[in-house]
Amino acid sequence: MLIEFSVENYLCFKNETTFSFEAMTDLDESKIFNPESRRMLEGVVDPETGEPVVINTVNGIYGKNAAGKSTLLRAMNKAFDLIMNSVKLNEDDDFGIDYEDENQSSTFKLKFVQDESLFDYSFCLKGTDSEATVISEKLYNLTTSTTVFERTQGGNITYSPEVFPEDIDKYAKLYFLTATKKNHLFFSNTTIPYFEILRKTFSKKQNQLIDVLDSLKLDVFSYSAFIDYFWHFKDVLLETKRKFLLLRILQEADLNIQDYHFEDKKLFFTDKKNTTRDFAKQSDGTKKYFILSFFLCIDTLQNGGMYVVDELEKALHPRLAMRFINIFKNPETNPKHARLLFTTHDTGFMHQSILNGDQVWFIERNDETQETKLTSAADAEGFEPVYLQSDYMQGLYGAVPTIADENK
Repeated sequence: MLIEFSVENYLCFKNETTFSFEAMTDLDESKIFNPESRRMLEGVVDPETGEPVVINTVNGIYGKNAAGKSTLLRAMNKAFDLIMNSVKLNEDDDFGIDYEDENQSSTFKLKFVQDESLFDYSFCLKGTDSEATVISEKLYNLTTSTTVFERTQGGNITYSPEVFPEDIDKYAKLYFLTATKKNHLFFSNTTIPYFEILRKTFSKKQNQLIDVLDSLKLDVFSYSAFIDYFWHFKDVLLETKRKFLLLRILQEADLNIQDYHFEDKKLFFTDKKNTTRDFAKQSDGTKKYFILSFFLCIDTLQNGGMYVVDELEKALHPRLAMRFINIFKNPETNPKHARLLFTTHDTGFMHQSILNGDQVWFIERNDETQETKLTSAADAEGFEPVYLQSDYMQGLYGAVPTIADENK
């Protein structure tokens, strides 16, 4: 489970920028209107405070156009992809990174939980094409205060005993250490069982980040874009438990969908009057909500994964978007603490009945310094949840466009 993500020197993020799912434990209780959104991770303790780790299951990011909202999600996607797939890169392949400053390295930091242990993982990359190199890499167990492994400039790797099985001989260990290519993350090594366990946090099976991020940016949802995907997951869609869950979500959204089935590799809905309707002929909003719910029911809720959506409100009625948010807030529909991270321009979600102050984030880019800053509303001076929406629209939190002659 991802707890915190930081990135530096990636596209618009010149300086280190950090997003966290962790709830502010020192937030005044009078300013917490959604306690159900806060979940204590059983058995997981913050070593610095000795207190249980508490997360927010829903977080929304606001900011003007071109401020960096989507870029933050893409940076997260890039980090996940490198962790899972950098081992597949050829020796002359680069990382596919757009550096803010090509003369500087890009750094990614991820704090995550696996099996009740809290870990810090970081890696630093530099160069393009054949010069692409992992400058440094480190995995640290915060719970036990031990370095699992550390890779320094030059490729030297030191490690703790749990990295390799006890029965592996020294020559096999030497091979693993020396065979790691300069553009491969050591952590992405698929032949080390311990890493396979820890990498579950970043797997596509547990997180709906890559597909949703790209697919839901479309202005018009083309059936052809999803026909193969739906058919590929036909068995998943028709599996009894998942189908029951998906239909429950759709019916609670009042979309007049009672059932669905496949004909000639096409998806059809059945409404309350037992009329069959082709998915391709549905409204954009119905298509989007079905796609959102479809991805949600594949594995995210069952595994307590992470769900990332860019511009959640797009093509959806506000109440429908709020319903989707409530799926993550409700402990009954989200017992395993799956997390929703979305970007939006809809200030209606700022209402204290929907999100607490530490669930609302503002991202702002300084045009003069070219620096991008990300802060939560609860960290802002003068934060008052009751007036958050109106204060934001008045520009008291920044992250809004400056429009000339607004009164004209």
